[in-house]
Amino acid sequence: MGDLTSVTTQPKSLEHRRELARTAHEDLLGGSVEVLVDDMDNSFQDAMACWPIRMFVLDPSSGALRFKAQPDLSPDVYGYRLDSLSDWLAANVQA
Repeated sequence: MGDLTSVTTQPKSLEHRRELARTAHEDLLGGSVEVLVDDMDNSFQDAMACWPIRMFVLDPSSGALRFKAQPDLSPDVYGYRLDSLSDWLAANVQA
């Protein structure tokens, strides 16, 4: 299947969840973005409806939500238009 195939079970501890995030951060994202981990009660998931996948941009100084990617379920996309996130980042984040 390849390197991007999930080969883990549902995390039962915060440490396991953190280890999965570290792997994604380093191996999949090249350490290029900050990765956050939800608590074991899934408080962020419950508040933001982020399952199975959703992308958010949070203000690092305040934690305020600045951008929430919305899935496009049209047949030609059925996922995310990453150009909308890329455009938002280019317009709102200083290098």
